[in-house]
Amino acid sequence: MIKTQQEMLQALFDAVVNMEDEAIGELAENYIKMGYPVLEGITQGLIPGMKRAGDLMEQGEYSIPEVLICSLALDKGLNVLRPHLANDKREKKAKIVIGVVEGDIHDIGKNLIRIMLEVEGYRVYDLGKDVPLERFVKKAKEVQADVIAMSSLMSTPMLGTPL
Repeated sequence: MIKTQQEMLQALFDAVVNMEDEAIGELAENYIKMGYPVLEGITQGLIPGMKRAGDLMEQGEYSIPEVLICSLALDKGLNVLRPHLANDKREKKAKIVIGVVEGDIHDIGKNLIRIMLEVEGYRVYDLGKDVPLERFVKKAKEVQADVIAMSSLMSTPMLGTPL
């Protein structure tokens, strides 16, 4: 049985890197049950694991589908840990509306940015992918957003996005 926080952080890291999207939920639940700081589980376990997966892709050891599976593991771990951040007493920062622009469905980068912003205390409203410009504006007005973050992997959808 894993006992120390460092062992748990390493297990979370390894689960992301090793694409263990089925096992990571239980690992994250055990991390919480052991009373370890949730923010550290995210910033010292899950996120570094995803960074390592990205490094492996840059080195040619992982393909895009493998990095996608790593991001699924990351997301599953975050879905367990994130609700426990709600008890976080840090001051909430800016409100940010984020999404992938219409015509593009590539959301890995957007998801990673969303995670980093949430971990840092920003209130993030994720519109998903293939989002029309009007929906960004409507949501930003609705929540009185401070920032609109629009993501696109492909250059063609950006032609319809005014600066």
